[in-house]
Amino acid sequence: MKIVKVLLLKSALFSSLYVSSAMAQETVNSPAAPISIEKDLDQDQAEKISVSDLNLKFDAVLRVWALFPLKPSAIEHHLQFKLPQTDFVIKASPSENLLGYVKIVAGPKRDTDTDQMELILESAYIEFAKIFGTTMKTRYGLIPHQWLQNQSTLINLDYATSTSKNFSNRYGYNESYDQGVSIQDDKDAFGWSFTFVNGEGEKSDEQGSGKESRVFARWSPLENYRSDEKNFFVAVGATYGSYENVSPESAKRRYQALVYLDQDVSWGAQAELFWGEDSVDAIQGSGIADDVDLLDQGGLLAKSFGYSARVYYSWRDAQKSYRKYQVFVRHDYLDPMTTVEDRGLQAQLLGFSYFPYRNLQMSLSLGQVEYEANHSTAVNDAQEINFATTFSF
Repeated sequence: MKIVKVLLLKSALFSSLYVSSAMAQETVNSPAAPISIEKDLDQDQAEKISVSDLNLKFDAVLRVWALFPLKPSAIEHHLQFKLPQTDFVIKASPSENLLGYVKIVAGPKRDTDTDQMELILESAYIEFAKIFGTTMKTRYGLIPHQWLQNQSTLINLDYATSTSKNFSNRYGYNESYDQGVSIQDDKDAFGWSFTFVNGEGEKSDEQGSGKESRVFARWSPLENYRSDEKNFFVAVGATYGSYENVSPESAKRRYQALVYLDQDVSWGAQAELFWGEDSVDAIQGSGIADDVDLLDQGGLLAKSFGYSARVYYSWRDAQKSYRKYQVFVRHDYLDPMTTVEDRGLQAQLLGFSYFPYRNLQMSLSLGQVEYEANHSTAVNDAQEINFATTFSF
């Protein structure tokens, strides 16, 4: 009897293995079924969306530095290799009227003195296009600052050195992303946007009831202002908000103007003006204007003024259809509180960029920052040579 049971078990096991093998072989030989996501519908009306229908797109930007500081003396002549920021972007567009956008950034930990790496969700939003049948679109979520985005998509110098970001972002007056909603229209001749956000930036959630409003407008006389051949536009922007739990002055204001000319294979230039109003008690120790010291001005309003100017020359290789070389120079000036003396700073940048491929940029630059006598005891004049490589894929 035991022998019969053993034989029956062996037979059942063999049959099961044979059937499983046959099914696996049939699966291998048959076309792969698309991966799908079930919608939350009634079972009788359940629909499936394949991954291909989502029109997924993945982008990445890898940056590598070889940094050689010349000042201050504590770190001079010490070669440093760094990955300042690596971007990972995922876009999903199941229709021409709907876009999902997620940007994850890998880089050194923020608000610390260590170089430990971390992953940060820098942006995540839903975009609805063709609002009311027009060219308008709206974004909702952790959205980009329109003023900064308008420049970063055109001016590829954000990471040539550690001090070459867009002016208001470089000195801490504008955050790159914030949680809120925006509506915008970006035609070739005229573009505009209105944004309503928490005002805390991408680093934290809402800390109080206050909100921040932003308006942006851009005008270009060109039919296609994003053309590879020539680009010219004028832009203005304004920010209105307030700081939480600060008195008597709690204002937060930004006023900006920009003129931009890019002829691709000739001279190009950019000039930006900046005015700001901030509560001294709110910005003290926040990193604004490279940690300017305004402790002796507590309770007052800091009215700031600054400008940035950049000139460059670009040319192509005879066999290339895109920009091949570029020489650039930039000068910044910022006075974080115009009613007091010796708190300002100025910065210069001189460099050369080489584009061996359309999506690869190599830049060698010399940058420096000089601070006035009473700016702060926490920072010193700085100077550095940097070899920066940026690869987009």
